[in-house]
Amino acid sequence: MSETATDREPFRAWMNLLQAQAVVSEALEARLQAEVDLSLAEHEALARLSGAEEGRFKMAELASLMLVSKSGVTRLIDRLQERHLVDRVTCPTDRRVTYAEITADGRRALDQANPVLEAGLAYSFGRHLGSGDVRTLRRSLRRVLEGNGKWEEERCSGLFRDGPRGAEPTASGPSAG
Repeated sequence: MSETATDREPFRAWMNLLQAQAVVSEALEARLQAEVDLSLAEHEALARLSGAEEGRFKMAELASLMLVSKSGVTRLIDRLQERHLVDRVTCPTDRRVTYAEITADGRRALDQANPVLEAGLAYSFGRHLGSGDVRTLRRSLRRVLEGNGKWEEERCSGLFRDGPRGAEPTASGPSAG
């Protein structure tokens, strides 16, 4: 039986998704670095911490939310801590647990970075899609995540619901699923 063009469409769609993610991420990374000296991953970490209760997550929880390894999030938090954008806080009841907590400087950096990221998203992503396209894309990606047992509201949408407990949304980012 010969392969048809229809049989190749999922692969082509997958390749386009990878390419689009790489192109948009590269554009956002360059814009954030140039304008506010933050990487895309640093912005995501600050945005997630800002939206967390008390502005902090256990290091392992943050790694899980960001889909990075524990060592990857450790290096990321090291960089942010060197710049006084986050602190590491030891749990008072379990010394084995360490939290990453956003600082006032981190919140200011995020406030400066958010408009830069939003403008970058509008330029490299949003201007090419109508609102219906965005909703369809989001629904489709959610189905893929759910079908693979990887949809988690906190990781995929939690950052964008209400921001810090009832406040206006404070972040936009590529991690929304």
